[in-house]
Amino acid sequence: MKYISLNRLCLWLAAFTMMLGLCGQASAAPSCSFWGTSMQFGSIDINSGGIASSTGSIGFSCQGISQPTPVLLCFNAYDTPQKPGYNPRYMPILHSGLSGYYVAYNLYKDAARQEILGSLASGSQATPWLLTPTLTPASATMTMPLYGDIKLYGQQQYLGGQNYGHNVTLSMTYMVYDGSPPDCANPQMQSGGSFQFWVGVTLINTCRIDSATNMSFPTIYGQLRESADSTSAISVTCTANTPYEVGLDNGLHAQGTQRRMQGAGGFIQYELYRDPGRNTRWGNTLGEGQTSVGANTSQTMLVYGRVPPQALPGSGSYSDRIVVTVTY
Repeated sequence: MKYISLNRLCLWLAAFTMMLGLCGQASAAPSCSFWGTSMQFGSIDINSGGIASSTGSIGFSCQGISQPTPVLLCFNAYDTPQKPGYNPRYMPILHSGLSGYYVAYNLYKDAARQEILGSLASGSQATPWLLTPTLTPASATMTMPLYGDIKLYGQQQYLGGQNYGHNVTLSMTYMVYDGSPPDCANPQMQSGGSFQFWVGVTLINTCRIDSATNMSFPTIYGQLRESADSTSAISVTCTANTPYEVGLDNGLHAQGTQRRMQGAGGFIQYELYRDPGRNTRWGNTLGEGQTSVGANTSQTMLVYGRVPPQALPGSGSYSDRIVVTVTY
C-alpha cells in the first residue's frame, strides 16, 4: 500500500488551479466578414463632356476583438471575363438582343479618384485596397465609400438609349499581425468572404451641334444675271443609332417662306438646299430637314446656298441669320 502526503497533494492542486487560470485568460483570433452596396450612375448624357461620378460603399465587421488589435485588411475588385480590364473597366449593354456595346468606367479607392481599385490577380496594373487599422471593440465595424467615374468623352463602343451594368466580384482577406504590416499576398491571410457589387448606368439618347460655318456668297459686280452659289457645313454629334433631323429656319428677314438677306439698299432673295443640284429646299419643319443616324462621332452635313438672278437693290453688304435645330 502507498500513501500520498497531504502537503504534496495540496501543491499539485495549486499548480493545476494556476494552469486553469492561465487558460481562461487566452483569447481567440477575431473573425471578420465583408459586405457592400451597389453603385448607380443614373441617367447620363455621354456626349456632354466632363465626368459623371458616383459612389457605392463597402464595409467589414470583426468579432472577437477584446483589446486593441492590429489587423491587415485587403479588398480585391476583380475584372470580368466578358471584357477584361481594370483601367478602364467595361459595363456591357443590358439588352437581350444586342451585344458588343460597353461603357468604360473606373473604380477608385480614394475621393480624388487617383488610385484605381484592383486585385492581386492584376499584378501592378491595379492593386487591392490595403488597410492596417488597430481595431478596438468600438471600431471593429467600419463602412467606407467606394468611388467611380465615367469619362463622358472618348467612349467608342456605346449605344445610346440603353441600360448598362454588371456585377463586379469583391472579396476581402485579413489577418492579425505583430510588428510591421505584411502584404496582401501573405499566405496566412484568411478569407472574409466575397459578394457581387453591382455597377449600372443608363445612357440617354442625345445630340449636339458642334459647329455651323458661315456661308459667304461671291462678290457681285453690276447685274446678277446668273445664280451665285455657295456652301457651308454643319457638324452634329449624336449617340450611336440615334435617328435625327437637322432643320434650318427661314432667317430674320423672310417674306413668307422666301429667305432674304438685308442690306442698306433693301433685300436680296436667296435659298438653302439639301442637295448639290439645289432642287430640294432645306426647311425647319419635320420632313423638310436633313436626316441621318448618330455614330458617336461628329457628322458633317453640307448646306447648299443659291442667290438666283434678280435685280439688285443697291451696293453694299447683305446678310441674314439662320437658326439651326437638331431634332432626335
